[in-house]
Formats: sequence, structure tokens, C-alpha cells
Amino acid sequence: MSKSKGGAMRRIATTIAGLALATGLAGAPAGAEEVTGNAMIQEVQVAQGAVVLDGDLYHVSDFTRLEDEQGGDLPLSQLPSLAGGASGDEAAAWFVADEPGRDGTRRLVHLRLTGAMPK
Repeated sequence: MSKSKGGAMRRIATTIAGLALATGLAGAPAGAEEVTGNAMIQEVQVAQGAVVLDGDLYHVSDFTRLEDEQGGDLPLSQLPSLAGGASGDEAAAWFVADEPGRDGTRRLVHLRLTGAMPK
């Protein structure tokens, strides 16, 4: 095989492998299991690294993005909650969570305060 044909074959093989990988990732079940929605922050459990949203427990990790209404970073300890005395508007949030782990709980990926109760 000549050098030009060998290079072309490698490019084709690389392209096919890339497309196969992209197709596989696009159809991965993790995306299908992701949860997005509006919720009330009922409780913040700083010591456990968790947040209770509408009765469901979500784990907070170093990779979880917590934001105030303007999109600024907010530490877990400063999240308002109904249990902590916040109003419904103060505790209203939009969130994204991963698929359930082995123990059935989900990891919170992103939470942003909305400043108004979900409608």
C-alpha cells in the first residue's frame, strides 16, 4: 500500500472511530436519567454535604455548582432553606442532578436560586 493510501485509510478509520464514540456518548443512559426542574430547598445538611429539595435528598460534591440569583458562587452553608426560616421565594431554586447512585440518591450538579416560588 502506498503512503497516501495508508494515510487516507488511517484518517477514515479515525473518523469512523470518532463518530462511533460520539454516537455512543450521545445515547448513553446517564443523560436519560438526569433530572432538571424547579424545587423548594427544604433543608440544607452542611455536615452531610446534602440538600433536601421537595422531599428528595441530593448529595453536594466539590463539583456541584451552587449559585445565587445573579449566578454568583454560593457556599452550601449559605443556601437558604425552609427549615432554616427562609421564605418560599428565598428558598426557590432551579436544579440539575445526576442519575441515581447505588444507594438511590442523586448528586446535585447545579443549583441556582430563582428568587420566586416555582409556578
